[in-house]
Amino acid sequence: MVKRFDLGQQVYAHRGLWGGNTPENSLAAFQAAARAGYGAECDVHLTSDGVPIVFHDFSLSRMTGATGTLAETTFADLSEFRLNGTDQTIPTLEEVVRAMQGLPLLIELKSGPETDKGALTGAITDLLSSCDSPCAVMSFDAVVIELLTKQIDLPHTGYLLDPSTPADSAHIREICRNSGANYLGPNVSRIEETASIATQLDMPLVCWTVRNEADLSLVTSFKAAPIFENMKLPLVRTGSIT
Repeated sequence: MVKRFDLGQQVYAHRGLWGGNTPENSLAAFQAAARAGYGAECDVHLTSDGVPIVFHDFSLSRMTGATGTLAETTFADLSEFRLNGTDQTIPTLEEVVRAMQGLPLLIELKSGPETDKGALTGAITDLLSSCDSPCAVMSFDAVVIELLTKQIDLPHTGYLLDPSTPADSAHIREICRNSGANYLGPNVSRIEETASIATQLDMPLVCWTVRNEADLSLVTSFKAAPIFENMKLPLVRTGSIT
């Protein structure tokens, strides 16, 4: 069973602790985050043959130089690609969970026009049903969260808000009620208005993406957990994991 943890009492490395010769969303990036004592955030898609893999973009080009999309590529073919010219390959979600060594992992489920949402949530349900690590799942797509919460009872399921999401408390309350989301993940530019809504709903906040001290100060002033990149945070809050 997925472990419950103090979601708002952590710091999370965005796509792992990457930089230099360590690519984003690589196994090495998550291993580095775990060594530093950070939680981490990752992005998940399904391959064409149904394997949950960790990769941000829908297209392969930026990180691998290959053409095509993840949704049309098998896991075996993806395994041949290297990330940004390094020796790192595209990891599976199962590998990333293990790499975190019991530290919290935020799993963002990516959803686009080609996404089979039922297959995606089914694969995640299968994996997390036998997982005993602290994980939280989140998505910008409320339908994905709703499908997931109907299949598996998870301690943490979150709704992500991008800068264009209407910051209307009634609208967000309805989305959370219908989808089963129990935490919110706003962009740092929306933290102030979203914090007010989270207080009304009694929900924790995780906030993306913190890239400087000013962002960190703002986010922590609203008692939100930062998802950070390209900086070293002085404080690691562990909370409890049960």
